Amino acid sequence: MGKDITLEAIYQAVIELSEQMTQTEHRLTGRIDKLEDRFEELEGRMDKLEGRMGKLEGRMGKLEGRMGKLEGRMGKLEGRMDKLEGRMDKLEGQMGKLEGRMEKVEHRLDNLENRMDKLEQNLSDQIRQLDTKFSIVLDELYETKADVRNIQRAR
Repeated sequence: MGKDITLEAIYQAVIELSEQMTQTEHRLTGRIDKLEDRFEELEGRMDKLEGRMGKLEGRMGKLEGRMGKLEGRMGKLEGRMDKLEGRMDKLEGQMGKLEGRMEKVEHRLDNLENRMDKLEQNLSDQIRQLDTKFSIVLDELYETKADVRNIQRAR
């Protein structure tokens, strides 16, 4: 046979997967928190830029130069956002793989539980049979003992 899979080994594998998922979740949560902070910071900066734009409408000549700079910054932000979206897609893919692995482990656990149930039932049946046989043998022993006593008394 190949490797024997024990309930303990499966339990350990599930614990390891659970710990890995917890670690991944913590890393993802940390990254998401940083992204949210960064987004809030960017939103604040955008709000300031919009306020400045409203004030500077009368000074269009100066704004054209400054607008070029802002467009450059926006391009960088968009590049960063694209990278972040790529990273998020990658993380979603990894989570999908982990979910798939978890489903396989759950399926294997279900199969093992079914096998354990069958083994437990089989063992219970065998114990009942042995108990019945033991009772019969014990009854026969008592009868034989009684017969031996009767024979001894008859002598």
